[in-house]
Amino acid sequence: MGLEFPKYPVDVSDGDERSHSPNKTTDSLLATERGTDYTRRIETDGNRNLYVNVAGSDLVSAILTKGTVSGLADNTIATVVTFVAGASNKLSRIGCSGDGLADFMFFINTDKKETKRSETLDLDKEFSFNPMLTLNNNDVVEIKVIHYSTGHTKTFDVTIYGV
Repeated sequence: MGLEFPKYPVDVSDGDERSHSPNKTTDSLLATERGTDYTRRIETDGNRNLYVNVAGSDLVSAILTKGTVSGLADNTIATVVTFVAGASNKLSRIGCSGDGLADFMFFINTDKKETKRSETLDLDKEFSFNPMLTLNNNDVVEIKVIHYSTGHTKTFDVTIYGV
């Protein structure tokens, strides 16, 4: 499949194919479209992450839910967000942030899976799932937080991403 391989160096003076890579300044790979003679670019970002559409799927991560807890007193555990999974939910990541140092705790069905602690120079924390974390129908995902800034109240936000 695909068109004939370009002739070097004449056909590739400014990229692999003049019509697809005019300046050869974008990180990309060349691929053919299945069943045709068309070629396509598969793009990457500066970190060499590959962006593709998986055949037969809708795995585009989106916000599933988000929550905020405000005025949280020190040494108090609070649930920032709760998400009840549907039949086919998958999690890609959970972003956590706040205005003070804290421990963010990730639970599925009351079972603590992981804790992330924010740091002085990095108040944002993330739970990442690669591959995406598959949930069962009616699984309950909770993110809880506790902070230790004695005598202060703090605000924390959590966003759950997935499909």
